[in-house]
Amino acid sequence: MPKRLRFIAFGRIEVLMTGEGALPVPQSAEGLIALLALNSRTGLNRQRAAEMLWPDSDRKSAQHNLATTLWRLKKHAPQLQDIVAAADRTRLDLGTDIRFLTDLEQFERKTQRFLAARDAASEQDIARAEAAVELYKGDAFPGLDFEWAVLERERLRNLFCELLFALAQGFAERGDYGRTVRYGERLVMADPYREDVHRLLMRAHVENGNRASAIRQYRICQGELAETLGVEPMPETVALYEHLVARSDRQLAPSEAERRQTFIGLARSDLETIVRRHAALHDRLVRVRQLVQRAESTG
Repeated sequence: MPKRLRFIAFGRIEVLMTGEGALPVPQSAEGLIALLALNSRTGLNRQRAAEMLWPDSDRKSAQHNLATTLWRLKKHAPQLQDIVAAADRTRLDLGTDIRFLTDLEQFERKTQRFLAARDAASEQDIARAEAAVELYKGDAFPGLDFEWAVLERERLRNLFCELLFALAQGFAERGDYGRTVRYGERLVMADPYREDVHRLLMRAHVENGNRASAIRQYRICQGELAETLGVEPMPETVALYEHLVARSDRQLAPSEAERRQTFIGLARSDLETIVRRHAALHDRLVRVRQLVQRAESTG
């Protein structure tokens, strides 16, 4: 009976085997496992794999490092004896008795199918798209700074943002403003400078009868742009905000309970904004550090 393996790349790197749970893949072999997962259907040239994993080493050293990594992988996880099967000395491939699934492939298949249908998406397509969002537990290949991993990570991140926007926009057109807010907020956490998404959220909050949240969304947008980029929101964003404020001023004065609830909402929003900013800053610092290290090693 074929072994069933599942490779997890979003948010963590992990290999799961049916009936055994997570396999003890050594950290030094995570790059190799990730590379095999990306090429699970076609296999991989052995020399090419060595070059991609040790780009700064000469050919002989890279091949030696690959052989050592394969040995360590099989030593720490004997269940993987048949996974990395070199049919000959030139290729790496998955064993013929392995059924290998990856969250990367599932995410991309569900996402592309929804984006292709978009305007004529069925309920089943929408359900698949929402399932794809749940698969994205974080950026792909965390901890790997190989050039191919960074490029694939950014490509998948951009695809994820495209999916979130399509879902948020689609639900707004259907009048489902609750799910518009759900996916719009997820998107501005991933890309806080998307003013079109902030405006979409402002309108959705208004349609939900929550004008205070719409105004708060503008302030979040304004704060992100000012603190990080040093710019003001676009004229259309400001115009939407001013329209909301003007309409709010014409309403009756809120009760004490309503004022208290608005204050609590603003405080919670400010706290969430601070958390997002610190997380984004940490990610940027990690990327800068990796670029500096790579520049120093090649210099």
